[in-house]
Amino acid sequence: MADAFKVFNNKDTADLAAQIAKQKRPDISSAAPTTLNFQGDKGITLLMWALLHGNLEAMTDLLNHDADPSLGDEDGYTVLHLAAKIDNPDGLLTLLEQKVSADLENTQTSASPLFDAIISDRKHQFRYLLAHKANVKAQDDLGDTPLHLAAATGVPGYVPLLLQAGADPQQTNNLNQTFLALYTLTPSENLTQEALEERTRVLTQIGYLGAPPTDLGTLGDGEAN
Repeated sequence: MADAFKVFNNKDTADLAAQIAKQKRPDISSAAPTTLNFQGDKGITLLMWALLHGNLEAMTDLLNHDADPSLGDEDGYTVLHLAAKIDNPDGLLTLLEQKVSADLENTQTSASPLFDAIISDRKHQFRYLLAHKANVKAQDDLGDTPLHLAAATGVPGYVPLLLQAGADPQQTNNLNQTFLALYTLTPSENLTQEALEERTRVLTQIGYLGAPPTDLGTLGDGEAN
């Protein structure tokens, strides 16, 4: 991991970052908000730094002293978006339990953290976000929803869970496409057996394959282990 003093050119922020990297719990009670929210190289914040170093206690302290979780890095990712992407789900759970909104928007694309959990195939994070009432109808700047994205990836597990959570199969993006336009795009022979079986079940139960629509709650649990 990078040297704190090369990442943060604010000395007070760098001092705190160096302690956080050593898994210490620095005293931030007297730190100014400008120190706690200073953005270093590539837009990284102390909250992001603590997340990437797995220092959950420091994350909690920062949030309790007004560190801003809505700040985006150079790619627009907030700390919650990064937590939805990385391998360890504990950071995301810590943020959500500290009442950070599950619907923070990427500051460039407006995408919610659900998008990043799906793209990165982080199913624990995905379930945590749903459990904390993430908006399954949220749209990015292209008008896509998590359901559109899950349909496009072809990775099994996400579409059924989103539909069960209240995602609208008729919601359209900026191209006036529902998720079906993306869900049916991949030829059957290019899907895994699991993905093909899931897609057939979903399409049947929403009435796309000729059967009358049924209760979306019967789609199966969309195993997301």
